[in-house]
Amino acid sequence: MSTIVTRAGKGAPLTWAEADANFTNLNTDKLEVATAASTYATQAALSAEDGSQLVGFIQTGTGAVPTTTQTKLREVFSVADFGVIGDGSNETTTLQNALNAAEGSILLMDGELVYGYTSLTIKQNTTVIANGSVFNRVTASTSPGIVIESGVNIDSLVITTPGGSSGDKGVVIQGSNVIIDRLSVTATAQGVYNSTNYAVEIESNPSGSNLSNITIDNFYCKYFSAGIFAKNVSALNVGSGLVEYYRTAFYLRDVANSDLSNIRCQSTASTSSGGPGENGLLIESSLSSGSSHDLRFNGWTVVNAGEHSYRLGGQLAIKNVWFDNCVSEKSGSSIVVNNPAATEWHGGCGFKVLGGNTTITEFHENIHFTNCGVIDCNTTYGTFPAGHGVNNFTPWLIVMAKNVHLDNCWTAKEDQAYVSRYGILITACDGVYLNGCSIIDVDLVPLRPYEETPIGGYPGSDLPVLNLHVNGGVFEASTTNPGDGVCLYVSENADYDHKNWTVSGATFRGGAQAVRLSTVASGSYENIHIDFSYFGSNVTESTYVDPPVTGGEYAIVNARSPYRPTAYVPSALNGSIWQDTLAGQIWEKSDGVWRQGKKTVSVVITDDGFATIVPPAELDPGFILISGSGTTKHMMAWYRATTSPASSKYAGAAATVIVNTALTGTTGTDGNITVGVQNNLIYIENRGGSSDTFLITFL
Repeated sequence: MSTIVTRAGKGAPLTWAEADANFTNLNTDKLEVATAASTYATQAALSAEDGSQLVGFIQTGTGAVPTTTQTKLREVFSVADFGVIGDGSNETTTLQNALNAAEGSILLMDGELVYGYTSLTIKQNTTVIANGSVFNRVTASTSPGIVIESGVNIDSLVITTPGGSSGDKGVVIQGSNVIIDRLSVTATAQGVYNSTNYAVEIESNPSGSNLSNITIDNFYCKYFSAGIFAKNVSALNVGSGLVEYYRTAFYLRDVANSDLSNIRCQSTASTSSGGPGENGLLIESSLSSGSSHDLRFNGWTVVNAGEHSYRLGGQLAIKNVWFDNCVSEKSGSSIVVNNPAATEWHGGCGFKVLGGNTTITEFHENIHFTNCGVIDCNTTYGTFPAGHGVNNFTPWLIVMAKNVHLDNCWTAKEDQAYVSRYGILITACDGVYLNGCSIIDVDLVPLRPYEETPIGGYPGSDLPVLNLHVNGGVFEASTTNPGDGVCLYVSENADYDHKNWTVSGATFRGGAQAVRLSTVASGSYENIHIDFSYFGSNVTESTYVDPPVTGGEYAIVNARSPYRPTAYVPSALNGSIWQDTLAGQIWEKSDGVWRQGKKTVSVVITDDGFATIVPPAELDPGFILISGSGTTKHMMAWYRATTSPASSKYAGAAATVIVNTALTGTTGTDGNITVGVQNNLIYIENRGGSSDTFLITFL
C-alpha cells in the first residue's frame, strides 16, 4: 500500500503537492484492494465443488474442440472416487454408486484388489477396466450376482461366488453389443441342478427380445451346473474356454450365427446322474423351426459328460451346424447301472442328432462333422427304463435329420476293450454322407442304418433311411466271438421303403461278416449298391457256415473278399460281382445264380516239374488258355476234368499237347509242355528245359 502523508504525521500543514499525492495514492490503493478481492473470489470459485468447470481444456492437434477441465476429468471414473476400498468386505453400495456414475464412461478399478458384493449392475455403454481385480460375492443367491446391460466393454471380469446347494447364479448378460476379454466364474462349492445355477446367463430382460453381438474372448467356470446358458441370441462368439465340474457346460437355445471355438469341458459334477441334458453342449430350437441355426464349433473337447457329449435336440428343427475337430471322451460317465430313477432316461453318445418332437416335419438339417472323434463311450448301459439301452450309448446317433455329413471322422478306444457296442447308428434320415471315416475298435457293428421302433413323443422316428452314401473309410467290428460282428448291418424289419444307398470303396474288417441285410416285413430296399473290401474276419474261412454277405437279396454287391465255400452263397442282386481274394476267382451273379467268371492262375513250374489246378466248378467243362514265356509254350484247349475226362487242343505251339491222364513231371515227351486232365484236376507239366512261370486262364 502507498504511504499517505498526514498533518499529524508531518507536524505542519500539507502542501498542495502533498495533498494531490495523497489523493492519487488513495485511488491506487482502492484498485489494489479491488484486484485482490477479485483474486480471492476466483480462488474460492475454483476451489468449490464444481470449480473445474471454470477451467477450459483443449487437446493438442488441429481441429481439437474446446471443453472444460471438469468434462475432461469426468471421462474416466475411479472406484476410489466413491470410497471403495477393495479389501473383500461387502461394498455393494459404494461399488454400485461408482457403476451408476460411470454409465456411458470408463470405470477404473484399483489393480489386483478384492471387491466384495451381493449384486451389481454394470450400466449400458460402460467400459470397465478391472486391472486384474476380483469380484467376490459374499452371499449365494438365486438372483443374478452381476447384471450386464447393453454396450458394456470389460477387460477382465473375475468372479468368485459361494455356489452350493442353495443355488447360485453368476452373471446375467441382458443387453446386446457386449465385449468381455476375460470372464471367469468360480464357485467354492458345487451347485444344484436347476435354472438358477448358471455361471453365465445370456437373455434379455424382460425375456423375449433378441440379443446380438456378445463376445467373450476367454471363458472359465467351475462348479456350476451350467457354464453358459444363451437364449434367443445371435452373433454369440466365444474364443476359448474351460468348464470344469459341470452338468450342462453350454446350453444354447434359439441361438444363431454364432461361433464358439477352442472349448474344453471336463470333470462331471458330483450331482450328475446321467439324465437328459447333462451334456457338454446342448442345442435346442424352441421359438420356431430353425431358430437355432448357423452355428460353428471348432476345437472342442468334452470329457466325462454325464449323458451325451454333444446333443442337438429340442422340439423344433436346428439348421446349419458345423463341428470341426471336436472330440468326445468317455461320454455317459454318470449313469447308475440298473438303478436309475424310474422317470429318468440315460444315454452316453459322443454326438447325438435327434430331430424335433413336435411334428413329423421337424428334421434337423445341414449338420456337418469334420475331423471329429469319439473315444470310449460308456459300455455299462442297462436295460431299464426305455432309452437306457445300447443304442443310446454310441459314437454317432443320427435320428430324424437331413443332409448330415461326416468327413474324416474317427473312433478310438483308450481305457476300454472297445469304444462302444455300435459305431454310427442312422434312422429316419434323408441324406447322410460318410467320407473317409475310420470307425474302428467297435465291438459289434460300426455302421448300422436301421428302422427304429416308434419312440414315444417323436413322430417320424420310425421313418426310413433315404440317400445314404458312404465314400471310402474303414469300418471295423473288433469282436472275436464267432457269429458276432457285422461291419454293415441293416437291422430291424422294415415297414418302409429304404432307398438310394451307395457304399463306394469302403474297407470292412473284423467280425464274422461284412454285410447283413435283414429280411423286410412290409417295406423294401431299393437302389442299394455296396462296394467294399473285406478282410480280417475272426472266423476260419474254410469252416465258417455263413458267407460274408447274408440276409435278403436287396443290394448290388461289388466285393473284394473271400467268397468262402460255394455251399454258403452270399446274398446279392443280379449284376453283383465278387472278387474272391481267397481263391483268386471272380464270381458274377445272373439269373439268380453265382457263376464263376474268368479265372487266371499264375504258377511257377521247374524243369521236369508239374503243378495241379482245380478248375472252377462252373467252368467244367470249359476252355483253357495256357501261356509260358517262350514261343513254344502256349496253347488253347477244351477240357472236361470230371470222372469222364476228355480234352481237345484247338490251337497252340507244336511243343504243347493235352492228354487225358495224370502227369508226374516226366510223363510227357522231353521238350514239350504237356497238359493232363484227370480226376477233377488239370496237370501242367514243364519239360521245356528251364523253370518258367505259366498263366492258366479259364474261360
